[in-house]
Amino acid sequence: MDFSIDQYLLAISGLALALAGFTGLINVFRPTNEKYIPQEIEGMKLILHSSFGATLFSLLPFLTIYSLEDNIAWIACKLLLVLALLWGIYTHAQKIQKLRLKKSPARKEKGLIIFLIVTVMTIIWLILSLLNNCSHDAYLWTTTWMLVMGVLQFFVFVSAFTDQTIQDNKLNK
Repeated sequence: MDFSIDQYLLAISGLALALAGFTGLINVFRPTNEKYIPQEIEGMKLILHSSFGATLFSLLPFLTIYSLEDNIAWIACKLLLVLALLWGIYTHAQKIQKLRLKKSPARKEKGLIIFLIVTVMTIIWLILSLLNNCSHDAYLWTTTWMLVMGVLQFFVFVSAFTDQTIQDNKLNK
């Protein structure tokens, strides 16, 4: 089954919005008597930023194609996406600096560094596709890649919730 570019972008936007909705569910099932810790707040921000970013950039071609020529619209979308990714690299680099200053566990820092390396490679691919005016595969991959950190963070929340539920069930027995 082949997906057209339109179908793929709409599927990504749907997945991204569902991920944002799951952030609300995380809040609903969270114990109400506990205060949010900074890691939880940062995790929810990460999920929301990645899901809304992926939604924006998966719907952006639809908005620009109706107001610009097809080729110019894709160039504009790719340029905006490169700028957004560069901004993301800047903010993640700041987070790595903060982790180093706090002497946070190396696992978090390694994860961010791996994410940054793949993001830089994605930006290079996107710029090359922009310069060569070739297929939109790089754009499609990049909108998908924008969801990765949010999805990983969501699974961290789910596993923490599962661990907490198991502990609560052991205490209640």
